[in-house]
Amino acid sequence: MGELVTWELQYMAVVITTGIFLAVCYDAIRIFRRIIPHGVFWISVEDILFWMAVSLVTFVVCFVEDAGNIRWFAVFGEILGAYMYHLTVSPFLVKYISLLLFFPVKLLKKALKKIKKSFKISRNSE
Repeated sequence: MGELVTWELQYMAVVITTGIFLAVCYDAIRIFRRIIPHGVFWISVEDILFWMAVSLVTFVVCFVEDAGNIRWFAVFGEILGAYMYHLTVSPFLVKYISLLLFFPVKLLKKALKKIKKSFKISRNSE
């Protein structure tokens, strides 16, 4: 195989892996949203920050791997990696990690509410 073809295959593997990594990061945000529900404003802020990070990561990968040239197959490779991850691992990962973390966070919230309530009582009795 020619050197150029080998480089392009390696580059495609890098961008597919980058797409998978970015999808995992977004799943972390989705898990966070399931565990701690919040409003549209904060969801919008999270999404804007995420897409800013995606653009930065895409630029860095293109800069390091291809001297800053953004090629369409690189963007397609990231989308392909994210889509493959989304179809295979993502549904299980989000569901089960959310379930695993939901109960400890729920217990922590209850404990913090009791602590907060005890401070209110002691403050009012003075």
